[in-house]
Amino acid sequence: MNSAGALANGASALKSERSTNVSGGIVMEPFKKLHVTVDVYQINLRDQIMPGGQVYGAQAASALVMNGFTLPDSYPTWSASSLSTHWFANVASTRTQGLDLTATYPTRLGDIGRIDWDVAINLNRTRLSHQATDTNGNPLLNAQSIAYITTAYPRSKMIFGGRFTSGKWAVAVHEIRYGQVTSQLSYYGGAGNTSSLSSTNYREFHNTPKFITNLEVTYRVNPHLAVTLGGNNLFDARPSRVPDNNRYLGAPQYYMSTSQLGMNGGFYYLRGDISF
Repeated sequence: MNSAGALANGASALKSERSTNVSGGIVMEPFKKLHVTVDVYQINLRDQIMPGGQVYGAQAASALVMNGFTLPDSYPTWSASSLSTHWFANVASTRTQGLDLTATYPTRLGDIGRIDWDVAINLNRTRLSHQATDTNGNPLLNAQSIAYITTAYPRSKMIFGGRFTSGKWAVAVHEIRYGQVTSQLSYYGGAGNTSSLSSTNYREFHNTPKFITNLEVTYRVNPHLAVTLGGNNLFDARPSRVPDNNRYLGAPQYYMSTSQLGMNGGFYYLRGDISF
C-alpha cells in the first residue's frame, strides 16, 4: 500500500483495525427443569483491512511497471479485464448484531429411559456503516466484496434434537438448519456472455438454506468400554451448484468461499471410547 504504483492509484497508509463489543445475557428457568440462556451482542468493527482499490488494464500495467515489474511485450493488446492489481486498505466499517439462545429440558420415560432435549439458535446480521474511498474519491469496495463482508455467512443457524438413553443404549439425533448465504459471482465465459471477467457485472448467487442430520448410536459394553456408530450430515447434503459460466475454467461445482457446508458431503464413523 506504500509502493509507488499503489500510491499513484489512490492508496493510503494503513490504520489499525478497531472494534467495540457490547454484549449481555440472561439465564432463566421459566418452569421446572427447563433451562434457557439468551445472549445478545453488537460488534462495531472500524477500518476493516482487506483487499480493495482494484484497477484494471493500462492503469494496472502502469502500477506494475512503477513497482519494477516487467510485462510481456504483448500486454498492450490484452483486454482491459485481463490484467488487474489491488492493494490492502482500510475498506469499510461494519456493525454486526446477533442473538444466541440455548435451551435444555429432560423428559423421563419411567423404566424405558429418558430424553434430554436441546435447542440452540443463532441469529445475526452484518451491515456496512461506512465505505471508504481511495485518495481519488473512488470506492474501495465493489458489489462482490460488499457481499463477501455482509452476506457470505448464514444469518441464522438452528439446532434441534436430543439424546435418548435407555440402559446400555444411547441414541442422539440433531437436525441443523443453516440460513441462506448470498454472493456476487464473477462470469468466466460462455456463449454470448458479454460480462466475462467484468469488474461491475456479477451474478447474484443464492446458496439456499441447508438442512443436515447428525445421528449417533452408542452401546456401553461395560463400565470401561463404549462403542459408537454415527454419521454427520447423514443424508449427504451438498452446497448449491454454481452455474456453468460462473465456474473458473469450468471446474469448481461449488463456491466454497460462501458456503454453509463442506463439499465432501456425509461423514460416517465407528468409534470406541475407553475409560479407566
